[in-house]
Amino acid sequence: MIYCYDIDGTICESTDGYEQTRPLRKAIERVNQRYLDGNYIILNTARGSVTGEDHRRLTERQLAEWGVRYHELHMEKPYADIYIDDRAEKPVKTMAIIQARMDATRLPGKVLLDICGKPMLAHVVDSVSEVLDVVIATTENSPEIIDYCKAHELLYYVGSEYDVLDRYYETAIQYRTDVIVRVTGDNPLIEPDMLRKLVRFYEDGDYDWAANCRLKTTFQIGNDAEIMSFKALETAWLNAIEPYDREHVTSFIYNHPDIFKLGVLENDTNQSHLRWTVDTEEDLNRIRTYKESGR
Repeated sequence: MIYCYDIDGTICESTDGYEQTRPLRKAIERVNQRYLDGNYIILNTARGSVTGEDHRRLTERQLAEWGVRYHELHMEKPYADIYIDDRAEKPVKTMAIIQARMDATRLPGKVLLDICGKPMLAHVVDSVSEVLDVVIATTENSPEIIDYCKAHELLYYVGSEYDVLDRYYETAIQYRTDVIVRVTGDNPLIEPDMLRKLVRFYEDGDYDWAANCRLKTTFQIGNDAEIMSFKALETAWLNAIEPYDREHVTSFIYNHPDIFKLGVLENDTNQSHLRWTVDTEEDLNRIRTYKESGR
């Protein structure tokens, strides 16, 4: 199949100044995947068509810097089987929403406790942001987290303390998120590679919800996440009545396979006996020792 992608507004931002435009990473990932799947990729742009300026070298340099895989670059519209531009394909916005609050029952304030020179939450954000855009979903009773987000220029949303489902839903609304990856702020060893696998698994299976936990766990406890469509989250938000379902965000979804298409990502080897999450002082000391060892 021959795919023809318009460049500006489709795989990079559409701006008046081509030098300042920034790549749209998720769109580029889709282009590169189609390339790897054996499709023929043509890129085209109308840059310079009005002014007569030659922008080929600039465009080629930007595509190389952004890591775009393609076969041909045209400065006009060529023949193709499928044309994809900023009007034909709206990029799906996938974000990780990290829930975090200060008043944890067993270890209050744990998400801001120090692990090797930086707060636990920073370890989570650093790992997750290698793969996804991140927003922190916190509460009014967690001013320390709000201050931390402001100081480090992190996106955040302040929502319900105990209706965490509502907190997630309102965060997704606020940031216009199409696909939500649920992560918790007490998992400082969460792995970017696991998140990449989970996102790909979700997309390939066309699931409403997928996870490497909840229904079956084969990854380390604390190296886990859930991913769901906004539609699935909204359906849960509209229909979940029980307090348990409002607090635990996704339980309504994974307990209703009659409504949702569910997927479970399994590890190559079962490592569920390893505990990478932090609920107690003992957990915290174990993670500190692990991090101090350089692993």
